[in-house]
Amino acid sequence: MDVTRHNFAEALVDLEKQLALPSCRFIAIDTEFTGLTPSEFTREKVIDTLEERYAKVRSSGENFLITQFGVALVHVADSIGVEDEAKTWISCWNFYVFPRPYQNVDARFLCQASSMQFMAEHGFDFNKFIRDGIPYLSRKSELSVRRSHEKSIANLGKSPPEKITVGRHFDKLFLTETVERINTWLADSASADASSPAELFISARNSCRRLLVLHAARFLSTHPDAKSLYMETNDNGVRLIRTSSAVERDSLKKRKIDAMNQDVEAAIGFSKVIQLLGKSNKPVVGHNCLLDFVYLFHQFVGPLPPTLVQFKLQLGKAFPAIFDTKHL
Repeated sequence: MDVTRHNFAEALVDLEKQLALPSCRFIAIDTEFTGLTPSEFTREKVIDTLEERYAKVRSSGENFLITQFGVALVHVADSIGVEDEAKTWISCWNFYVFPRPYQNVDARFLCQASSMQFMAEHGFDFNKFIRDGIPYLSRKSELSVRRSHEKSIANLGKSPPEKITVGRHFDKLFLTETVERINTWLADSASADASSPAELFISARNSCRRLLVLHAARFLSTHPDAKSLYMETNDNGVRLIRTSSAVERDSLKKRKIDAMNQDVEAAIGFSKVIQLLGKSNKPVVGHNCLLDFVYLFHQFVGPLPPTLVQFKLQLGKAFPAIFDTKHL
């Protein structure tokens, strides 16, 4: 089945369940790439040493992308009697993956004309790749994002500094206008026949401006309801919400944290598949699969080690049993 970001959650649950079945004996993988060789100088030669060959495929892995990741779980059910044949079946998933920008992670990658033409001629759906592809983060990026996420949650709801220095004239003007806007909104929304919304969004596209908005709402607004405002920020500005109790503010904070957690889990995306395959400790089978594992490692695990020896060691930790049918 084709898996995109729209049905990934269901496919991930199914994959995890099937990996846990005793009948699942091994995993087969195959991938498609945006390219094979970043330059003429990185083409493979029969006289390459092992380290030279690894340096070339490492360069490919660092520059091109996996666009499709195929996974097949091979199941074998033991026969009941001596004359019964073992039942064998295969479950397959075809994952479209794409490195969606997230926080400070914004991937750059190369495309090779011959590889793109090959995919187009064999029915590859580029819309599913780019528009619907499943996002992912390498394990290293995931750890960094999770640390940043924990810090953001810890800072959520914290009061801004009571004293700040505003030196530039246009920042002073912005602060004055923001205070007036907050006071007017609170006064209108508190009136008996109020049609003013219970929320106010103030655009502030940089951290300095967002701090000014928070400071204005907490310390400079003269309206008594300003003390009960719930405030949350994003990259575009500050959202102010009128609340009537601490319980309501705690509920809003919990909702925000839940949304942030979902956002992080969605960004990790397809990397969870790689983690599941590795943790299963089941044999992973490919054909002529050096490039597959080099690309896989760079995209979903971490930076490729500088030497072949180090790569084999780290790959072995991620996938304890690998079989390449080209060498069987």
